Amino acid sequence: MRKALGEEHPKFVTSCNNLAGLYESTGRYKEAEPLLKQALDIMRKTLGEEHPKFVTSCNNLAGVYESAGRYKEAEPLYKQAMEIRRKTIGEEPPDFAVGCNNLAGLYASTGRYEEAELLFTQALEILTATLGPDHPSTMTVRSNYGLRK
Repeated sequence: MRKALGEEHPKFVTSCNNLAGLYESTGRYKEAEPLLKQALDIMRKTLGEEHPKFVTSCNNLAGVYESAGRYKEAEPLYKQAMEIRRKTIGEEPPDFAVGCNNLAGLYASTGRYEEAELLFTQALEILTATLGPDHPSTMTVRSNYGLRK
């Protein structure tokens, strides 16, 4: 795909993210990381840091760091993604709630329960208001919050 489309084509980036997701799901974090860094750099260069795909790339890399126990590296990426969302779409849409959930999970994993609770609560409020209490996204956050209490 790299030769046919070039490294800046969205399908190439999607392939990087998909392969990295496979590596992450099998615990191959060291192999996932360079792919996600490459995707993040391409998104930054081609679409800019305020584009939703850049935010997705931030979250993907943060997720790998979190899964690998590299919390100090994951946190700034989750925060960056949330700040971009706050700036570009505000705090009401479901996408912002996803960022709250991600950072809350990290905080809970590192014993920062008060900070986690605030973010889980915020995510639940947003999702319940926008998608309803029985939407799968709302239920996922509710489950994450319940598991970490």
